[in-house]
Formats: sequence, structure tokens, C-alpha cells
Amino acid sequence: MVQFRRTGSGEPDGATNVPIRHDTGVTACSPGVGVRMLGGRLRTWRGRTGVAGLLGGVAGEVIVPLLPNLISSAIGTSIRWTLVAVVAASIALIARSRRAESMHESRGLGIVLDLDPGDRAWRAQPAQVAQSDARTRYGAANTITLRLPTDPAGRDAALDSALDRISQQPRNRGAISSDPVPLYPIATLHDSFAIGRRIRSGSFPMTLMQKPEAHGGAGQFYPAIGLGAHLRSPLTPADQQRAEAFLRADPVELDSAATTDRLALVVVLSARSALIRPSVLKAAATGESDEYAVGAGDRCRAALVVETIDGSVPADRRSFELTVRYIHDQWANWLEGQGGSNDPILFLAGPNTIAMALGYVFGRQRMRFIPHTRTS
Repeated sequence: MVQFRRTGSGEPDGATNVPIRHDTGVTACSPGVGVRMLGGRLRTWRGRTGVAGLLGGVAGEVIVPLLPNLISSAIGTSIRWTLVAVVAASIALIARSRRAESMHESRGLGIVLDLDPGDRAWRAQPAQVAQSDARTRYGAANTITLRLPTDPAGRDAALDSALDRISQQPRNRGAISSDPVPLYPIATLHDSFAIGRRIRSGSFPMTLMQKPEAHGGAGQFYPAIGLGAHLRSPLTPADQQRAEAFLRADPVELDSAATTDRLALVVVLSARSALIRPSVLKAAATGESDEYAVGAGDRCRAALVVETIDGSVPADRRSFELTVRYIHDQWANWLEGQGGSNDPILFLAGPNTIAMALGYVFGRQRMRFIPHTRTS
């Protein structure tokens, strides 16, 4: 979390404030100066975070300093006043926490990663929409735009450079290592997967921002996936039940006589699953396709198909993260039952946030992404 410090005392320039000590031990000041100080404080709190900041500031600055005296006075007199002090302290701490959260979001930084694949027309509009959302939501937006070379070595170097630039952004703003970095990936599925594979458990965790796919993509982005070790955690029975409300896994035998041990993971998270699935399975079985970049050496003897039951993944973080965990869990269990594979391949139709998260969870495991020749 980014740390903020309050600047200024809230006092008018030139005002003097000489403390007056009373027998009670409470520090006081002249009424005129006190009123001006309170007015300045209220304007500062209200200006920073609105009503939430105002309530948090009053609770934190007025109630909390009085608690020691309240508790001290309550001891030996009545337990009722002690309970009142405890309740007041709880309210003050909650209000201050809400105030800090509000300040953090309004002063954050959204990073837009715009990766032009370099081999086809690339629209600038999605990146512009993401920039607008980041500025509105976090107060600032930095855009990393790269046109990727078509040769493999140059492309790998460019993707490494993109990740380095992502890591530099929060450091340049003084963020600390526990701050999630909101990342808006505007990239093909293939490049999103490749970036995800390069992300390690480092100093800055990332939250992938997703734009709604329903209704033509109208609506605000939302935090869809937080990259972290939890995405590799096995599913509990309750997780399994929730996932199977909108996902299913289907093992498919492609060529039992094939001499290769290659296996395919086919992920179709689209309302067009009925059209996409047959063409993907044909490409995996024959190594031939007009739609996917496969060759004769990519023939598979079997595939695990993970697809949505009805349409796309529900548009919320819990469902997106559960989808990644479900895919990872189902693949690991099926792969073990198949005796492993030296060169598994991945076909994916779905959001690029899912593609990046799958790249992250598979990490250094063997998994080769097969791009769609026109859209991936």
C-alpha cells in the first residue's frame, strides 16, 4: 500500500497557539485559534476524500486523542464509560481505515499495456478506453506502448522490456512492495500468455483489469484477477461445486494410435463454443488448420477441453480467479493420469486476462501456446 503523510497543520499563517495546562492534564488552546484550526482541518479532510474523509478525520483526530482521558476517568467509577470508550475507539479506527482506502485509490496509478502485434492492423481505441478508466479510477494512467517485432528473438526481447517497464512504474512513484499494480492488458492472447509467463513472484503483485464482454463491451473495467500463489491452490469441494456451475472439463481421445505423447489443453470461454471447439480439436488431432498456427509435428493423441457451460465467465473477480484455478487444477490431475507429456500445447478462446493469468500459473512448466492465425 502506498504510504501517505498529512502535510500542513491546518493553522492560518502567523497564528500562535500557546498551550495552557490545567490540573486535569488536558492541553487546551484559545477558543479563536481552536475554531480556526478545526475549520482548517475540516476543509482539508473534506477536500481530500469527501464525506468519508471528513468523518474519518473527525473520528481520528478528535475522538482518539480523548480516549486515554476517558478510560482513565472511567476506571474506578463506572464500567459503562469504559465500554463507551471502547466503542468510540472502534468507530474511529474503522473510519480512519475507510479514509485511508479512499485516499489510496484516488492517488494510485493504472498501467495500460498496449502491445501492437506488428503483423496486422491494431486498433488504438481499446487502449484509449483503458487510459480513461485508469485516470478516473486511480487518478493517473501510464501507458506502455510497444510494436512487437515479428521475429521470435526480437519479440522475446520486446516482451522482456515491457515487463521491465511495468515494474519501474510503481517504483518511480514511491510505491511499496505490497501495493497491487492495476494492469490493463491490451494485447493478443498469445502475447498476453507470454507476458504472464515472464511474471514471477516479485516485489509488485499485479491486478489484471477486465472490460465487460457482454453488450459489446459497454461498461467500466473491473479488477478480474490478482496474480498470486492462490491461483495455483487446489480446489476445495466447495470451490469445485461453484466452478461447475458455469464450467466443465471434458477429456477427448483424438488419436489412440498416435506415436506421440503430446497432449492438448483446449480452453474455450466463449458463447461461440459450439463453433470453436470442433475446429480446435481438428487442428490438435491432425496438425492441420487454416485457423490455428499448427504443423504436422503438433498432432496430439488426446485433449482436455475446459469450456463454459452457457456463455462467458461471470463478470466478477471471484469467478475469473476460480476459472484460472479450475483450469490449472483439472489439467494437473488429468495430465498425471495420462502419464505426462513432453510438449503439451494450449489452445485458448477467451479474455486476455485469463490468458495472462494462465501464463503466470504455468510459469516454467512446459506449455506452448498455439495462436489463432487471425485474432490471437
